[in-house]
Amino acid sequence: MLERHFARPKTWDRIRASWIGPSIEQYVDWLAERHNARSTIYRRVPVLEAFGIFAKERGASSWSELPQHVDAFVEQRLRERGGRHASRGKLRRIRHATRIPVEQMLRLTVSGFVGTRRPSVP
Repeated sequence: MLERHFARPKTWDRIRASWIGPSIEQYVDWLAERHNARSTIYRRVPVLEAFGIFAKERGASSWSELPQHVDAFVEQRLRERGGRHASRGKLRRIRHATRIPVEQMLRLTVSGFVGTRRPSVP
């Protein structure tokens, strides 16, 4: 399904070469099934690729180890992208733009992962 959203074979290869590539691809399929805009997919995939690199550098070697790296990854992104004088609104947007795709992907691929979302009300 990556081919439908990314024009360059180089992009497909880069995503698939990631050690969490199968999870990213599953997440892209999940987003597409829910009719998410192509721009949403374009914004979220690089976050997931960065998360895979971050977790691997911190010692993760299996998908079940990924959840323990989410908070540290979010904090790193806030430091990198927030700037010294970022407003609370900007920090909140960065936090959500980082945490939401990572946690959604983990819900799809890591058995029993719930994340920080609020429980759904039936």
